[in-house]
Amino acid sequence: MIKTRSFWKFLLALLIIGYFIFGGEHNVYQLMSLNYRARKLSDEIRRQEETTNRLRAEIRRLKTDRGYLEKIAREQFGMIKSGEKVFVVRPKER
Repeated sequence: MIKTRSFWKFLLALLIIGYFIFGGEHNVYQLMSLNYRARKLSDEIRRQEETTNRLRAEIRRLKTDRGYLEKIAREQFGMIKSGEKVFVVRPKER
């Protein structure tokens, strides 16, 4: 009789613990999943803020540093100053 009662108490405790872990509206499993997602989103926000800061620094430099602006215009857009000549060097054919 005592063993049977202990078994049922143990089973009831196990069911209650299982309910809090896997069941119910705010269970431990759901809480862990939400915490994981929150960490991932925080990491993504941090990366996006770093990208934003780099881009803002780039914009600031393009607005204030004429030499840098000229370098970008020449390298990325192939622009030249008036009066300059462009020489294209082609590799020698075999």
